[in-house]
Amino acid sequence: MQSVISSTRHHHLDFWHSSTSRGNDKETIVSLRKDALSPVFYFSIVQLASGVLAFVLGIAVTVLGAGSGRFPFTTGYGIWTGAVVVVGGIAGVLTTRCDVNYYFPPPSSLKQRAWAYLGFCVSGIVMSGISLGYSIVAASELSEAKNDPSSPYSHASQLHGLIIIVIILSVTMTITSLYGVVFVTRNRKLFGFFSSDEHDLFKHVSSLGNKVDTYHYRNKHSYGSSEAY
Repeated sequence: MQSVISSTRHHHLDFWHSSTSRGNDKETIVSLRKDALSPVFYFSIVQLASGVLAFVLGIAVTVLGAGSGRFPFTTGYGIWTGAVVVVGGIAGVLTTRCDVNYYFPPPSSLKQRAWAYLGFCVSGIVMSGISLGYSIVAASELSEAKNDPSSPYSHASQLHGLIIIVIILSVTMTITSLYGVVFVTRNRKLFGFFSSDEHDLFKHVSSLGNKVDTYHYRNKHSYGSSEAY
């Protein structure tokens, strides 16, 4: 019965669904986990870098365009978008830096960081989408203002160039943030996000295992006591 319990544990805890040829041992699970987290680290670095650039350019755009008093330059949208995406990138890097040398269950630190990463990636998608929309509106207006002497923009050409870069960064931030959301949701079991049914199953398997261990412990001591007589 103990072998059955052990087999059941391995079957249900192997959330990577690895092939039987690779085995279900801890070393294999850890190796697969490292391989899965590796691209997240690089996407997070790109997310972090694009967020920093968006933040810096957001300041420049706000300073150069705020004097016009026109929307969307008065919103400072690039600054807020960059700040949210930077935090998301940091959360992603920290998530990949967690200790992965475990089998089950995942450490609470990994789950907490994954929640933060997921939350800021969702916020990053929203903010980057807003940034992209605002930038397209601004670029359209500035393309006409460059040739208009009566334009309220005193730095129309410079602003237009900066806005084009912000558009590219907005697309990059959207893609990297979207990747984070897709990865966490598709690999939720890596971070310990289980359904209520899965939690009940694990508790049941664990309970059976404890009963088997108790049964063997009692038999061992009972056998030792009978030998003493």
